Amino acid sequence: MTGKRFFVMLLVCLLAFSCCSCKTDEEKAAKQAQANWNQATNEQRVSIYCALIKEYMLLTDALGENTPYPAMKRSIKGSMMSSGLTQEEAIAQAVTYLAEEQAVFWRAEQDGIAVSEKDVNAYIQDNIISQVAKDENYDVVSQACEREGITFEDTIWAYKDSYKVDLIGEKAGIKSYEELESYKEESVNRFKASESYASYKAVLDVCAQLIRDNVTEKDALKEADIYYE
Repeated sequence: MTGKRFFVMLLVCLLAFSCCSCKTDEEKAAKQAQANWNQATNEQRVSIYCALIKEYMLLTDALGENTPYPAMKRSIKGSMMSSGLTQEEAIAQAVTYLAEEQAVFWRAEQDGIAVSEKDVNAYIQDNIISQVAKDENYDVVSQACEREGITFEDTIWAYKDSYKVDLIGEKAGIKSYEELESYKEESVNRFKASESYASYKAVLDVCAQLIRDNVTEKDALKEADIYYE
């Protein structure tokens, strides 16, 4: 190896070491959380996941359903725990995901696609819960959920809005995953051009800041601008 090539390789190694050593405490904590998750047993992961769903349910009961705060907090904590994301990365991901869901709901109303709560409930019961109950691992997972004070079905109902998106997609004539992703993207583009988006994004921003500030007192949350029509 020539002296020049050796110098270049040494520089690359030093830069790589420098980048690793410059990681923030938050990034290090995120990677450690992901490592802990990867090392956990399946039973431990189910318990952690169930605890996350239980917190979501308690927040929803306390704050009501017309706020994205419980879903945002669940998404952020889940991503930080299992994907190695920092809090800011997890917040950005949650904001994108929730805005996408709301965009689909908004577009459905604009396009005259009627999806009632009864429709969504029936869809979940007939297409999700009835199928999950047949899975060979259902009893094991169900028992793990019960040890955390919830039911397996609770973990499904907690994602009701996601299934509502799927149902809207079906009613819109969408036949594949690729078509649904395209539909979501088009919905977001249309939604962002509306006044409704500005209002909803403001709510998401408030929710995100409350999570950054670690505000957990229920009355303080209720008094914040975390609700939307």
